[in-house]
This record gives sequence, C-alpha cells and structure tokens, in this order.
Amino acid sequence: MRTRAPTARPFGRARLWGHALSFESNEPAWRPPAYFANVRPQEGAFVDGALYTVDMDGLTILDAYEDVDSGVYERVALDVECADGTRSALVYRMAVEGRPARSGPPTAKMLSEIRAGYADWGLDPSALDRALARAAESPR
Repeated sequence: MRTRAPTARPFGRARLWGHALSFESNEPAWRPPAYFANVRPQEGAFVDGALYTVDMDGLTILDAYEDVDSGVYERVALDVECADGTRSALVYRMAVEGRPARSGPPTAKMLSEIRAGYADWGLDPSALDRALARAAESPR
C-alpha cells in the first residue's frame, strides 16, 4: 500500500463476512488468463484483511491501479468487522458480470506480496492456503 497509495494510513485488521478469498481472471475469453486476488460472495465464509484510511487522491490512484474505469475491478462499500465493531469499508473486487470468471494460481511475485501482507498484519494464512488449493484444483 505504501507504494500504491503513499498517503494511505494503516487503520487495523478487519473481517469481511460472507465472502471467500479466490484467485481469478476476468480477462475476455480470447485472452490468456492472468489470476489475481478477489473476494467473492460465499455464504458462511470470511476473509481477513487490513483497513487503511485513504484520502481522495489515494482512492483515485487505487481506482487506476485496480482498473476500475475499464471494469476490471469495482469499488464497493461493504460492512466489515473490526476490533471496535462493524464499519463500512471500501473494497475492491473483481467485476465478473458479463465476463467468464476463471480460477487459477497467482504468480509467484503476487503470492509473495500477499504472504508478506498477511505476515505484516499478523493474519492467519489458512484462508490463503485454502484459496490456493482451490485455485490449483480449478480447471483452466
């Protein structure tokens, strides 16, 4: 986050209920898939993560990074559970409407960055490991 949105400030850990971590590609069918982290609605599941305080300049940078204007990811407000209660948080998730969602493993570089984030925030990596196992089993 330091390099993507330098004005963002760490806030704390959070849990997003009703979603599961996945690795997906929403590239058009004619393009080779590239698999990125996503949170997909799934009853009974949850994703642990980190919250940041982000100003409008930071949101503009993150929107560009996540390719929101092209419809690759969408920014949505969802309720998350924090140490001090429930809060509304902005979450980036893959926009899959009208596109085939394909699952598969992320690149080694991306996985290394995600594992580092889990370690930095003291998050339990078991959900990450489950998502990787599902991605490895998925037909491409």
